[in-house]
Amino acid sequence: VNLIKQKKRNPQMKLQNKLKDYFKENGLQMSWFAGKLWISKQQFYQVVGGFVPLPKKYWIGLIKMTKGKVAVEAEHSQARR
Repeated sequence: VNLIKQKKRNPQMKLQNKLKDYFKENGLQMSWFAGKLWISKQQFYQVVGGFVPLPKKYWIGLIKMTKGKVAVEAEHSQARR
């Protein structure tokens, strides 16, 4: 079962790592960031945890809020899923 979970999470590892690094570097809380994107914090935690892809309608806001540090190459890794 753990192997299956790891396999599902691998395509999103790049996004997950970039978001975690961004929050840590900037002292931001995920719940605050989720609110600014107008996404539920539960769904955003699932995105950051690598369990679900970020819905496309949130990508522009995410890229703007991170000033490009989390950008299109992470989106493409999710789109291949």
